[in-house]
Amino acid sequence: MSGSTPNLRIRFALTFGLLTLLLSLLLGIAVGGDATERIRNAVGASLERMAVHVADRLRQELTRRQGELQLAAAAGADPTALRERLEQLRTHFPHYAWLGYVAADGTITVAADGLLEGGNVTDQAWFTEGLKGPHIGRVAASLQLERARPAATGPDHYLALAVPTHAADGSVNGVLGAQLNWRWARQLAQEVAAAGPPAPATDIMLVDEQGLVQLGPPELEGQPLPFPRALQRQRYLIETWPDGQRYISALDTGSSNQPPSGWRVLVRQEADSALAPVVRLQRHIVGWGVFASVLFAAIGWWSGERVAAPLRKLTAAIRQARHDQRFDALSERHDYREIEALSAEIATLATQLSDERDQLRALTGSLREAVEERAMELRNASLRTEQEIAERRRLQEERERLIARMQELADIDPITEVANRRYFERLAEAELERARERAQALALLAFDIDQLAELNEAHGPALVEEILRGVAQCARAGLRQVDTLARIGSEGFVALLPETDLATAMSVAERLRTAIAAQTFDHRGQPLKVTVSIGVADLQAHNRHIDELLKRANAALYQARQGGGDQARQA
Repeated sequence: MSGSTPNLRIRFALTFGLLTLLLSLLLGIAVGGDATERIRNAVGASLERMAVHVADRLRQELTRRQGELQLAAAAGADPTALRERLEQLRTHFPHYAWLGYVAADGTITVAADGLLEGGNVTDQAWFTEGLKGPHIGRVAASLQLERARPAATGPDHYLALAVPTHAADGSVNGVLGAQLNWRWARQLAQEVAAAGPPAPATDIMLVDEQGLVQLGPPELEGQPLPFPRALQRQRYLIETWPDGQRYISALDTGSSNQPPSGWRVLVRQEADSALAPVVRLQRHIVGWGVFASVLFAAIGWWSGERVAAPLRKLTAAIRQARHDQRFDALSERHDYREIEALSAEIATLATQLSDERDQLRALTGSLREAVEERAMELRNASLRTEQEIAERRRLQEERERLIARMQELADIDPITEVANRRYFERLAEAELERARERAQALALLAFDIDQLAELNEAHGPALVEEILRGVAQCARAGLRQVDTLARIGSEGFVALLPETDLATAMSVAERLRTAIAAQTFDHRGQPLKVTVSIGVADLQAHNRHIDELLKRANAALYQARQGGGDQARQA
């Protein structure tokens, strides 16, 4: 057994301990999930009941306030008596921010405390709707009221109530209106929350039909509800709000006739507070799981030792048998029949191996002589074979060198040692296809040595060959490694320039022309200079083969020669 391999006791301890810990964790997760779902449902249902209760209280209070206005409107329109009744209503319910009677023309004729008397409210929706019938309007900012009551406290939002008043003949002659301060709604929500079971970290919000929070935490008032559709689909849910906290949220069931129409009550509670018992339960389960894992690890250690002790004795007996060439089954009895059976089987196997070992020794002795004799014959044959293999290898290498040289000579011009026309055409077609596929530029230079035929007649072919080699070397030095230079005629060369546009190719052509013109050849002690004419063409969309590009370059070369030589022209 290697030192890095854990023994049986450690394996048993780790297995027992880790399995117990894993089961505890799984139990904690399962119990926690079930408890979380139960508590979420319980808290959600409780929050929903609270939301419904708040909505009912809101509806009841608004209905009561509307009834008070209807009774006041039915008592007659005598200004003095009406003012007294309005002030009594305000004294009875101090959350009235304004109470008043408005004539049919929109003029406020009577108001509690004379507030806004003489003003005109024909542009107010509650007034126009109040002429038609009892009305409870949405919350709106009342700038007129805020100016008239500078000392008023609380939010600048009000809920408008209105009922029509009638003349003796039954016709509508005005509107009795009121505006409730939001402090009333906030106080109502607090009273409902206080009357229910303790619910820490709970917020009650009033949301209008557009999904805007009109009553709730200051940071949310006037803000849209983060997930209105999800709340409408489910009775309650757990979501992360803009403050980064997770809340259990619930909406009231809603009512089409609930004033104001379309408004909903939302109640939320911090999920961490609601689910704190689940967290404590999971911690208890994990704590007991850790304790149980330690206990079972100790049991595993003890069990491993019980199993490992006879195995260690058996191992020691086998190790001793390697030296004594004999293995006897363990004579003492053990608690495990398996250990006794294993010991007996090993003893039987050891006896069989001993007999086979003796037979093998005898066979080995006879084979050794035959092997030595055969080995001598093979050594002699091997020497001959090695010599033959070496000779064949030498001949093969020589053949490969000759083939490579022949291939090289087939693609190279023998005078200038640059590529010949056959190699150029094969390579150029491949470069043209690659440029077309990748939409890359490609340019071709075709150039001839000016008056080379006259030089041949005047000085002989030896000088012409020297000039051809010199021009080729000079051109090769002025090109990139990726460019290809080839001799395709007795006087002419071509240079293929990948990824090169026409302007750059013209620059290269001028550089080559200048370098060649500056080169000097020695002829019988006299300096001799030569020039070249160069035609330049770039790849066009209609060019399908290299012959088309070469034809355009040769046409430009012809123009350069007609112009007197020693110049570069573009196609």
